[in-house]
Amino acid sequence: MEQIVRICEAYDLKSEQLEMQENWGVEQLTQDICHGYQFWPHRLDGEGFFISILKDKRSTDHEAACLRGKIKAADFQYLTEVDLSGMTVVNYDTHFFAFVEEEYFAVDLLKEVSTIIKKGLYLGELKGRDFIPSYDLAMNKRALASSKRTELTEDQPFTYLSGNALQVTDDKGVMLLTYKGVGLGWGKSIGQRINNLYPRHLRISKF
Repeated sequence: MEQIVRICEAYDLKSEQLEMQENWGVEQLTQDICHGYQFWPHRLDGEGFFISILKDKRSTDHEAACLRGKIKAADFQYLTEVDLSGMTVVNYDTHFFAFVEEEYFAVDLLKEVSTIIKKGLYLGELKGRDFIPSYDLAMNKRALASSKRTELTEDQPFTYLSGNALQVTDDKGVMLLTYKGVGLGWGKSIGQRINNLYPRHLRISKF
């Protein structure tokens, strides 16, 4: 709790109090005006951990600043076939990410005090005139709402996961490739074949 108090004082944050059921076995810790919650492994299923919810006291001005430079999902010109309802798109150079509002607020705040390894839903990268959707998005259920998707036959997944092109398709453009309803990755149909967009470092080979 001492660390939580120091962080609140150093960065002008406030600590939020949560409602915990007594039968959850969670111990509430309070010091000064800060609150923390200890989950003990011998009192509940799973490993032990500690949480504390912190908010910027300047939240009104800070949230207004967060809104600048963001794109409404409805106005995002790429991936129009993917369901991004309730999300906001933010670009960092040529890379695009989608956030729910609460998540973006947390990322914008934490980046001032820490290095963030992974943030939001990575949508993909703009390379020249082409937008290359990300592997992360292919793994997300939102991508399954895309009408531009091709279900692979039983003998095609290994061909795709090995990095090879697939045979001709009736549709053209970037499409989600699925097998048994599960997203595997993206491909770009040029009419004669589907070019492979599966990440090179994930590709497999025969033994």
